[in-house]
Amino acid sequence: MQEVKYGRVISCALNGINGILIEIEVSLLAGMPHFEIVGLGDCAVRESRNRVYAAIKNSGYNFPQGRLTASYAPAWLKKEGTGFDLALALAILIASRQLKIGPDKQPVCVIGELSLTGEVKPLPGVICRVGACVSKGIEQMIVPAQNYNEAAGISSSKPYPVRSLRAAAAILARNIDQREDTANKMLLDHSKDTGHTIICNNHFYQHTSSKSVNAAEDHVYEDALLQFSSIAGQQRALRGLILSAAGWHHSLMLGSPGCGKTTLARCLPALLPDMETDEAREVTMIRSSAGLTGENDSLIKKRPFEAPHHTASRGAMIGGGNSPYPGLCTLAHQGILFLDELTHFASDVLDSLRQPLEQGVVNISRFNYRISWPADFLLVGAANPCQCGNLLEPDGKCRCSSESVSRHLNRISGPLLDRMDLTIEMTRLKTDELPNSVSRQLSIEPALIARQAVANCWQRQRERCLEHGVEPVHNGRVSGRDIADLFEISQEILQYTANASDLLNLSARGYIKALKLARTIADLENDELIKQEHINEALQYRLYRSRQ
Repeated sequence: MQEVKYGRVISCALNGINGILIEIEVSLLAGMPHFEIVGLGDCAVRESRNRVYAAIKNSGYNFPQGRLTASYAPAWLKKEGTGFDLALALAILIASRQLKIGPDKQPVCVIGELSLTGEVKPLPGVICRVGACVSKGIEQMIVPAQNYNEAAGISSSKPYPVRSLRAAAAILARNIDQREDTANKMLLDHSKDTGHTIICNNHFYQHTSSKSVNAAEDHVYEDALLQFSSIAGQQRALRGLILSAAGWHHSLMLGSPGCGKTTLARCLPALLPDMETDEAREVTMIRSSAGLTGENDSLIKKRPFEAPHHTASRGAMIGGGNSPYPGLCTLAHQGILFLDELTHFASDVLDSLRQPLEQGVVNISRFNYRISWPADFLLVGAANPCQCGNLLEPDGKCRCSSESVSRHLNRISGPLLDRMDLTIEMTRLKTDELPNSVSRQLSIEPALIARQAVANCWQRQRERCLEHGVEPVHNGRVSGRDIADLFEISQEILQYTANASDLLNLSARGYIKALKLARTIADLENDELIKQEHINEALQYRLYRSRQ
């Protein structure tokens, strides 16, 4: 009976931000030399034959003679990218008896791209693939060395970093089920606060620890805090900005050119509390799948801030494409999506934001796939109130007609405007405020006070939700049916708000958003119950729309 030459290695594909386990099987049969890959692979998968052949030869192994067939299962699923190179090379070495693995070995997932010299290159979406492996009970995996910090962000995972094909083969050949094994100690020599020193194929390298990454992020936050403290005047706008951050309320800033709208928006990330571990893991998965994480990066702690140009297309905003790719809505998940010059965005692009603003997800349906992306972002818009920009200035220099003003603002659809919790009106700085805008004596203390107030407000919202037995959620994300009970609003306040909403011609959504904003104002004031003055302040941020 002819000996069966067969090798099998587990790898992982990337579908959006989700990983899908792939079985790579290799069979060696007698016949003329031939190398074929089956299993619905794309061009990069088909081209891997040449990369793997060169990598095996240049790593000192023999490429087997005969008819070689590699199958990527499940065969019905389209495979894309170069992340299967390392697993394919190892499967070939197993099938050709150049690499022996014990029968009782626990499953190991192998991820990595190969260069022609056998070097293992980093990949996008490694943390997504590692998460999929852990969910399927596979805790051990071989990953590119540059992606080690990212892979280690998944709890209970045991990633083994490699830089070369020979290093990966050495790990796979040893018994790495016991972490105290002598060979394991050689691969992971020691872990210190300064980083991880790792030996792979006689090459030493140092991993940047998460502390150094967090230190760089803290520096970015400090710059934003300093910029927040440099803002002169605009006290009402600053109040609105803090309310937006404290309750996760979408906001629109309308003001003259140069009054500080963009500067205020770019300070907003500094007011938001740091992400929890689960949030950081989810954001890292999104940005890693999009190829936006660097080498040796760990979990992203800084909240995303996306500020696209007004020429962005609808596909760029919501995502999609032939291969699922996250859009700006998803890239801003758990962070801020800032749309400067809002009136210059295409109407279909702005209207595509309506679903994610309400549901916190983007559901994309295409001919060959359906996918749901997380998109719980804080929308901040900025625009001039008219063509010349002077409509709100007290000096009366606006030269636009009422028809021109309406035409300008009507570029923002009514349904999108109705989803804005706050409309913040801004004017130019006064003469005595201008010198303070360029002062060199700056302190971050005011920004730190505002940041702490926002953090305290978030904590109150969390405790309130837990007391009522519901999942913690920001005030701006509470559903309408839960508002009266969760916010403990009296019937008198509900009726007062209803009467005011009728006078201001607000919709039912506007009525609900006024109650949500009032609850945030009360939380900032450390008041247990919503009072009439809280409602009055909340309604002030919706007066402008009622006048249009």
